[in-house]
Amino acid sequence: MDGVKWKWNTNFLWKYETTHLVDRAKTIMRLRFLLLLALAVSGCDLPVDQAELPGLYEFQLNNVKQQVTITGDGKYTNAFYRDGELIWLDQGDWTYERDTRGVTFEKFRIDIPGHDIASVRRYGGIPKYGDVPIRGYHFFVPEKTLFGIKKLCFDRDVDFCFKTDRRSEYNPNK
Repeated sequence: MDGVKWKWNTNFLWKYETTHLVDRAKTIMRLRFLLLLALAVSGCDLPVDQAELPGLYEFQLNNVKQQVTITGDGKYTNAFYRDGELIWLDQGDWTYERDTRGVTFEKFRIDIPGHDIASVRRYGGIPKYGDVPIRGYHFFVPEKTLFGIKKLCFDRDVDFCFKTDRRSEYNPNK
């Protein structure tokens, strides 16, 4: 290295910094795109056919839990628990609407706080007789996530849905 003078190349440094910033910006944009794609795909729900509908659906909020068991013969069982204790148990019929791919439950009730008959009544809704809320028709459009979890949503805005656990599929023959 005798006789060679080293000189700092400021032009190279400027090019390196610019290239580095552009690469970083591209990486950030790619990550944002992948995040957006993942959110879009995770929000996609698939329709549920009548044959896939039977199963145990559950919704839990704080100390209350409501379970709906749908069987393949057009019957359902609806159970409501508070602090682990069974409060009421209903049974009824359901029908599958092929044109809308929805399911209608007869004599059905939801007793989740804010969605129960007493809450509806406070806002001028459906009356109730004594302490027993009126049971009626409820219509749900069943959905299935990409992960195989089936849902019956009664308040989609806040993701209040009766959901199945994909690991424990319902089998009436067991």
